Amino acid sequence: MTIPLILLVVHFLADFPLQWNWMSLGKSKNTLKGLGALTSHVLVYSLCFLFWGLPFAAVTFATHWLTDFVTSRITSTLFPFVPAWPEFEKPPYIEWYNKDGEGWRSNHWFFVCIGADQLIHTVTLALTYKWLFL
Repeated sequence: MTIPLILLVVHFLADFPLQWNWMSLGKSKNTLKGLGALTSHVLVYSLCFLFWGLPFAAVTFATHWLTDFVTSRITSTLFPFVPAWPEFEKPPYIEWYNKDGEGWRSNHWFFVCIGADQLIHTVTLALTYKWLFL
């Protein structure tokens, strides 16, 4: 295998369960808070890779930050999220606004974008591992 299975497990845990709602929704915003949410997510993510050393974690931080900066803005532009209830209720629930449910704005294409983001992360982890350890 080009990339150890444990890297993929750590990637999943760091990119999904350890990415809180405010990080995932905030990281695509073009504000200082948005950059803070993005950086917080990537810092937590990268710390999970310290087992492979500081250089690996640092490269992972840089590549993950750049990838998420681009992909989160693409997905939030193509597939906007809106509050599911009136703003004054401030629920913890946000849903994707699917205008027509068909064509390029369908759920299918939203998940294709998420899958592409994950593919980029997997490839960069593999290349980083190969560059630093093989």
